[in-house]
Amino acid sequence: MKTAKRSLALTMAMLAGATMVAAQGDVPITTTSKEALQLYMRAQEKSENIETEAAAGLVEQAIAKDPGFAMAYLLRAQVGGGFTVARENRDKAVSLADKVSPGEKHWILAAKEQADGNVVAAKQHLDALLAAFPGDKRVQTLVGFHYRGVLGDNKTAAAYFKKATQIDPAYAPAYNNLGYAQSATGDYAGAEASFKKYISLLPDRPNPYDSYAELLMKMGRYDESIVQYKAALAKDAAFTGSLAGVGTNLVFKKDFDGGRSWYQQQLAKSPDVDAKLDAMDNIAISYVHQGDTAQALKTLDEIATLALTNNLVTRAIGAHYDAAFVLIESGQADQAEPHVAKASALAADTSLPASVKERAAVSSGIMRARIMGAQGKFAEAKAMVGQAEEAAAKRRNPADQQRVNRARGLLALEQQQYAPALESLSKSDPADPYVIYLQAVASEKSGRAADASGLFKKVAQWNENSLAYATIRGRAMTKAGS
Repeated sequence: MKTAKRSLALTMAMLAGATMVAAQGDVPITTTSKEALQLYMRAQEKSENIETEAAAGLVEQAIAKDPGFAMAYLLRAQVGGGFTVARENRDKAVSLADKVSPGEKHWILAAKEQADGNVVAAKQHLDALLAAFPGDKRVQTLVGFHYRGVLGDNKTAAAYFKKATQIDPAYAPAYNNLGYAQSATGDYAGAEASFKKYISLLPDRPNPYDSYAELLMKMGRYDESIVQYKAALAKDAAFTGSLAGVGTNLVFKKDFDGGRSWYQQQLAKSPDVDAKLDAMDNIAISYVHQGDTAQALKTLDEIATLALTNNLVTRAIGAHYDAAFVLIESGQADQAEPHVAKASALAADTSLPASVKERAAVSSGIMRARIMGAQGKFAEAKAMVGQAEEAAAKRRNPADQQRVNRARGLLALEQQQYAPALESLSKSDPADPYVIYLQAVASEKSGRAADASGLFKKVAQWNENSLAYATIRGRAMTKAGS
């Protein structure tokens, strides 16, 4: 299972005022309780291998033993429970940051800045942490996550993950992370070797098989992938990500009902509301793959309702943006604005942090530009892209600027301005299959048939599930003749 979505709380330990110390070169950990430390270390190991429900229970016990345990709060923020749980625990860790070691403080503040979208500030804290503790395998991993998940630089990320394996060749999670980075750069042979090493180190745990299954799915080896997902489930029947994996393989094989039956199992067995919403997202995406817009929209509406019922406002905001996107992509842009308006209204909630409001401003501007572009209101759409770019500049987050460039490229494409479209798209996320698809269309329209053919084939074989991918996979497969 991918780990880029979750930063790991990292490190072995030193007790403030006690005799236990960290392994040489590791970040020291501050706690007044040996029992809390042991629970934290067990939770950390579970978290690193994506057994988040178990990790959450253990780290909550650690906090009960030591209510001033800053790194335990940070770990609790990262092991599930939704936006509110993450925010409250991260804020608690930040409030304790002046009472812990300098390394821990950099760690905690890096997490805060990253959550707030302050990429530059987060990187500064990570650089300071790495300079002070280059021999900590988990610090190497944390920096690798930043390059992979935030900056989109998998080649550099792989170097950090590789360094972690060199520091400790038996540190299993590093091979998992390395495998994903290698897969993202197209080094499938290297990724397969890394995942097999991960399995060999933890043969009785579910996540190694799940990760290898994901690589096999990426490579289009769907039936082999299903075997590995089922191997993960044999190790832990409650490992719901593997239920989703089987479902996605079936969806990619165009067995949509079969895929949804596995997503329904994921929904039934998910331990909390946030995980159930993940399962419902998969169901909605499966309908988009199938071309059933009405059922996709119905499911997205159910997601928004369930999220709001459980005070998961950011999930509801996302569901409305997703609904608007589906409507635009299905040729119903005139019906998309109410969803954008609902998302904007929800983001105006005064209890939400500024980072959520700022990201929503970017998203609303982009989505409204899409609506106007689809309606042929190109001048208005251009102005809206400009507003989105101004909002993105406030966040200083490269991912936001990439989203703006994608919107600008699509607007140029709609106006048959193919060279400007390709220029803007070249500045967007190179690992976004939707961007690659737009590049293929612009290349085809501008007479670059060979380039277009290669790009359509790349999208058709992308095999990483997402809402955006669901809207263009079938079109790309048709163009690629697959």
